[in-house]
Amino acid sequence: MSTSILPVIREENKREDINEFITELNHMFETTYLQVAKACNQKRRDFHEHALVTETNSNKNQDEEEEYDWSEETDPVCAEEIEKKDKEISNLSETIAKQDETIAQLKSEMEKLMSEKGN
Repeated sequence: MSTSILPVIREENKREDINEFITELNHMFETTYLQVAKACNQKRRDFHEHALVTETNSNKNQDEEEEYDWSEETDPVCAEEIEKKDKEISNLSETIAKQDETIAQLKSEMEKLMSEKGN
């Protein structure tokens, strides 16, 4: 009798392992994405600060310092890094979807085997 439950136990272990793996991947890429975003924001601040200092130095003779609108500016390095991470996340999403399919197929097979064992 103990051998009939063994495939079910193995299936549950596989499902738990896959779910744990998916959770770890999600956490890893959320962390990586946040790190890239923080680094990009810091680069953007540094760039803006440098540009402001440069602009201020070039405008020493002016009475008022002009305020520059940086909302349109984008650091190309940051944009490239974010694009790479978006692609990695997209690839992971595809992998997760495939694993979800595999889990569904394994569950279906397990249910089929269990119903056959019941008959």
